[in-house]
Amino acid sequence: LQLPKPSARQIRQQLFEEVRPIALKNCTLRRFGSPNDGGYLMCGNLLDKAQVAYSYGIGGADDWGCDVSLTHGIPVHQYDCFMPAPAPCPSGRSVFHDECIGAVPEIIESRVFDSLSRQIWKNGDAGKTLVLKIDVEGAELGSLLATPDRVLDRIEQIAMEIHGADEKYLQ
Repeated sequence: LQLPKPSARQIRQQLFEEVRPIALKNCTLRRFGSPNDGGYLMCGNLLDKAQVAYSYGIGGADDWGCDVSLTHGIPVHQYDCFMPAPAPCPSGRSVFHDECIGAVPEIIESRVFDSLSRQIWKNGDAGKTLVLKIDVEGAELGSLLATPDRVLDRIEQIAMEIHGADEKYLQ
């Protein structure tokens, strides 16, 4: 017996039931980035241990990465293989990589993809504490699921915009 495929609305409802916001008593919310698209709420007071930032899916600008870099005095590695390098962060430390994040190293339509683990290793950041922003139009889940726990344990906070929420997210 095969059950009928759930509708998009049913999937969103199931996801909503799985993801429950919690209030952290020691979190002071701060918006990093632009006031509209490109800005993300994070616990600003809990980023002091971060030594480096990784920003995935920056488009033509990386307001989040520049803001985090400037506020916390840390470098930001910016990744996007679909857009040209943005202007460097004013007063911040940014390094642009013409590469995208993916579950495995591969080249798709002449674009370079690599895993989070390998990108961190290539930058010499394997033992560092990170803060991460990922907004990559649907590759968020696959990229993070392919990342070993030992790497995820080094990340203080993740700001993520989820795209294409379907049945794979429920699994």
